[in-house]
Amino acid sequence: MTDGWGDGWNGNTMNIIQNGIVVATIGSTFTFEDGEGPVTVTVPLCDNLPFELFWNTGGGFPDEVGVEIIDPFGEQLFIRETDTPSAQGTTLYNGF
Repeated sequence: MTDGWGDGWNGNTMNIIQNGIVVATIGSTFTFEDGEGPVTVTVPLCDNLPFELFWNTGGGFPDEVGVEIIDPFGEQLFIRETDTPSAQGTTLYNGF
C-alpha cells in the first residue's frame, strides 16, 4: 500500500474476498505515521480459488491511495497508482 500525499490512507479500506468470504480488510492500520509507505500486508489465500480486491466506500482523499498485489513468487498481478481517480465501491481486481 502507498499514499500519494504521505499521510496514510485517511480511512480508506479494501476487502480481500475469496469464495464469497472476506478474508482480510487492509488499510485501516495505514496511518499518518506510516507516511507514504509502502506498507506491506501479507494475506494468506487458498490455492486455486479466485479472489477479489474490493475498495470499500468511505475514507478521504481517495486519489492518494495506491495498492499493488504481488503473488508469492514476487510477480506483480495488479497495481493502482496514486493520483488516479477514485474507484471506491468497486472491485479493483478479480483473479487467481
